[in-house]
Amino acid sequence: MIPEAGTGPSRLTPDRLVLALGLAGGLLLVFVTPPFHVPDEPAHFFRAYQIATAATAEPGPGGGIGYRLPASLPQAADLCTAGVAFNPVRHLPPGLLAAAWRLPLAPERRTFLAAGSLTPYTPVPYLAAAAAVAAGRLLAPRPLALLYLARLGNLAAALALSWLAVRIAPAQRWLLALLALTPMAMFERSSASADALTNALPLLLVGCLLSLVLRRAAEPAGRNLSSPPFGRGDPSEPGEGKISAPRPKGGDERSRPAGSAARSSALLVATAFAIAAAKGVYFLLDLLVLLVPRAGCGEGRHARARAVAGLWAGGLAAAAAGAGISVWVTYRFATLGAPRAGVQPEAQLRGVLAAPLRFLGLAAADYAHHLPRYVAGFVGNFGWLDTPLPRPAVVLWGLLLLAAAATGGDPALALAAWQRRLAAAIAAAALLLLSLSQYVTWTPLGAGFVDGLQGRYFLPLAPVAAILFYNRRFAARGMGSPVASAGGPVAATAPGEPGAPAAPAAPAAPATPAVAAWLFGGSSAAFTLLTLLRIWFRYHGA
Repeated sequence: MIPEAGTGPSRLTPDRLVLALGLAGGLLLVFVTPPFHVPDEPAHFFRAYQIATAATAEPGPGGGIGYRLPASLPQAADLCTAGVAFNPVRHLPPGLLAAAWRLPLAPERRTFLAAGSLTPYTPVPYLAAAAAVAAGRLLAPRPLALLYLARLGNLAAALALSWLAVRIAPAQRWLLALLALTPMAMFERSSASADALTNALPLLLVGCLLSLVLRRAAEPAGRNLSSPPFGRGDPSEPGEGKISAPRPKGGDERSRPAGSAARSSALLVATAFAIAAAKGVYFLLDLLVLLVPRAGCGEGRHARARAVAGLWAGGLAAAAAGAGISVWVTYRFATLGAPRAGVQPEAQLRGVLAAPLRFLGLAAADYAHHLPRYVAGFVGNFGWLDTPLPRPAVVLWGLLLLAAAATGGDPALALAAWQRRLAAAIAAAALLLLSLSQYVTWTPLGAGFVDGLQGRYFLPLAPVAAILFYNRRFAARGMGSPVASAGGPVAATAPGEPGAPAAPAAPAAPATPAVAAWLFGGSSAAFTLLTLLRIWFRYHGA
């Protein structure tokens, strides 16, 4: 017997979609995307190989610092990109990939690569790719084989993090799933780029945060639920409903088991440090740990207060480490990278400090003027940023993300207005820092514009939207929370579990889980297919 549409939750849950479509689409993208045709992939691959072989820096001709790596690596990159990169009307010449595949690694024949030919980031975002390259050197001594292994390593690690983020989130699971399956995120996840892990880590950070900051609140129907994580019992903000936190019979006030909260907290702090070490410019995301509320009154409040203080301390320490790493990476880029005409990072930074309001105006004008281009790059602009998705597809994906954000809350889980305001301030500061990094390191001295900013740089910041757009007013029961749908842990003790009061049957929801599942799942599959076709025809023609 086939149930009527909307009579029950769909088996297509967000975490299952991320795992299935992310794996199938990712594997196809690994091999459909030509070698070295992801932004800066040669520099990322050289860095992964250098880490895998523990090659040390040494002075080269002219006194510059660099590394001695197999000459076949840059040779393969040049062979695959010459005349095709940045030239969208040129396809891959026949036989080019076969010729590149035949190149042997020949590790004994080495050439000096200046440090600026490799990316300046820490080894953290390259751990998966470097591990795959290290293993591959024992099995497949060809440059292209090692590149594909690096791509597969990144895909496995980043997809696992994305799946875990969606799996543990108590709400906004469809939004996190769609962000993980955004065409540009999938494209970079299937490459040797450090962006694969850099994009996945903030998803996990926000998934952990949602399990700690959302608190149980009375539903419009009067459902009686237990208190929030760490026992916060403040009245909710206007429009968010009122807290109803009776002591469950046979238990204490805590809404989630202590072990579960401890695991989420430990994972949150570990993720925060990984974000700080991945790409320093995103270290401000670590300040989101301050959204976890202080312990309220009641039994065990002192233990909960210590737990929250420890969590805050871990997040602040990660942010401080990230600030230091960001300064170090910027210095390495400015001193070791290939200089651009007119770019003077130190003088540019002094100018910003002398006239901060001028820079604020430049950054605001840049976002206002280039917003359509940034949105297009965020959704999907492939190859060397010369193969964008059609504009209607970009608009449609944006609408899907907005729909998921607006309906992905849980009527039983509330978020205070102060938490949303703090998240907005952190996101705004991160956007400003992103603009500052490009203005200092990529824009000519004294220019009245910000150069170098790309839409894909906003992918790590996008998960914050799960907090900014969280609401219960438009929440469709079962879409965002595993309280009403299958799969995933619950942020607070659910009705019917030991230590929680029973709850009446839920009223009809404005949309059904099955409809949401097939809408978001079908759209994601269609966009994955569109991405594959767009890349194939760009490089191989009709």
